[in-house]
Parts: sequence; C-alpha cells; structure tokens
Amino acid sequence: MYQRLMNKLDVMIFKREMADMIPEEVIEHICEQIEVLDNTYGSYRGSKDMGGYILFFQNNSIHKALVAEVLDFYNLDSELYEYSDEICNCKNQIWKEKLYMLGSDDALVLVYPTEECDVREE
Repeated sequence: MYQRLMNKLDVMIFKREMADMIPEEVIEHICEQIEVLDNTYGSYRGSKDMGGYILFFQNNSIHKALVAEVLDFYNLDSELYEYSDEICNCKNQIWKEKLYMLGSDDALVLVYPTEECDVREE
C-alpha cells in the first residue's frame, strides 16, 4: 500500500510512524516538499483543491505493483513526468521521486525506493 501525504499534519504522523523504517534524508525531503505545497496552496487543501500531494511507497515491490494503476487512474503516461530526481542513496538503496503534473497547478509526486544496488564509491 502507499501513503498519501497532503499537508503538514499528514507528514507529522508519517514521520512518527516511519522514523525507524526509512532514511532521515527521505523524511526531511518529504517535509520540505509538503512545506512548499502548504505555503503555496494552503495546508487545508482537500482532494479536489489545487496543489497536489505526495504518494509514498515504502518498498520497491509495492511501487512496482501499484504505480501502473495509479498512473492509469490519473491518465498519465509513465514516461511523461516533469522530473525525476534521486533523494538519497542510503543503506544500499536509492530513493527517488518523480513529479507528474495533473493540471497547471496540481501535481502528483511519487516517492519510492529502487531495488537494492551496490554501494557507490565516493
């Protein structure tokens, strides 16, 4: 299953529940993204209001199993995202985000881990 994060309250609860399960860098990145949405569109947005939200997938198998359904629901092509970025490479796993535009002022941000990978040499 995924978690839908729309505002600061959602993130506070998310942070409490997930603090021991996912890297701090991922949690902080999500907090920053939600803060931007709240400051721009208001923290009391409903599901039909502008701004958008984050869908968080806890592991790669859940992401793989559900991402096609999510994109299909919103009539999005998986290759037509605005940007894709690496959040961090922690504990032998790369965490990513992808931003899809649902409208001119409405976005869907997917946050998910990729499959395990070799640790990068720095």
